[in-house]
Amino acid sequence: MKPVYLVDLVLDKIHELKHEKRPKTIGRDPNCDYATSLDNRFVSRLQGEIVYRGNQILFRQISENSKTFIGTKDNPYETQVFQDVTEEVQIGNFITMGNNYFFEVRSFRQVKSQLDEIQDKINEDTVRM
Repeated sequence: MKPVYLVDLVLDKIHELKHEKRPKTIGRDPNCDYATSLDNRFVSRLQGEIVYRGNQILFRQISENSKTFIGTKDNPYETQVFQDVTEEVQIGNFITMGNNYFFEVRSFRQVKSQLDEIQDKINEDTVRM
């Protein structure tokens, strides 16, 4: 399986979506696998779950209080995901939570330069020690 990444566009974090059976949680609660910023009240403490299984990336909406949308860069509000409904997510799709919290699903190729920059910084910091 090729690596797939969930990029938090607000906190500028890259999370690898590992190929596994157990879904990962997304939400404002710091105990979520992919925690959003705490100050964004438009995202629920437990917004939803995402899993990379087989050849599919699936998102399931858990929260009944905050909305989630799956779409493209040009239309991030294309499809609303309703509570307890699972939607397939494609590489390049945006997952929008609340009014303004964005994740993007990217391939390894799409994040390679960012990962290289992080590794270079780690190497520089190691050399300085």
